[in-house]
Amino acid sequence: MAIPGRKGRKDRRASLPDGKGSFARNQAERTREEVLQSVSDVLFPGGLGQKKVAVDSRDADGDTPLHVLVWRADLHGVALLLKAGAPVNAVGDMGETPLHIAVALRLEAIVRALLEAGADPDIRSEFGETPREKAIRAGEPFRSLLEDLPPGKPTGCRSPGPESRA
Repeated sequence: MAIPGRKGRKDRRASLPDGKGSFARNQAERTREEVLQSVSDVLFPGGLGQKKVAVDSRDADGDTPLHVLVWRADLHGVALLLKAGAPVNAVGDMGETPLHIAVALRLEAIVRALLEAGADPDIRSEFGETPREKAIRAGEPFRSLLEDLPPGKPTGCRSPGPESRA
């Protein structure tokens, strides 16, 4: 399912674990493995949800499980993957990182979690914009979260890995 205004993009929010548009049980009770497996059908549609997903798996566009969980606004899933060492600065479809997506969707708690985990606010997407620039345009509270961060340096304790690009 395409997202309006995003030609050719899959709707990463449509595929939920129970196939009925809601989670089969409380999201906070899910394990890391359950969270990872819940994105299998989005990252690897040919596998019909059966392909094993790792924290650093990538689809053909470069999206990771973390990208999908941000699209789904799944704070618990995002937190589990960040704790497991998910590549916070992974560049996916259209050159966007999970932070680009979280700012665009105005997900304040997820933006905060990504920044705490070391998300770089200055990675430029194929649209020519950074999460910092998006946040400034979005206004509060996003402006204050990203506007005054030192340029070129992630905020958390993790340094950007080879998955980041400027």
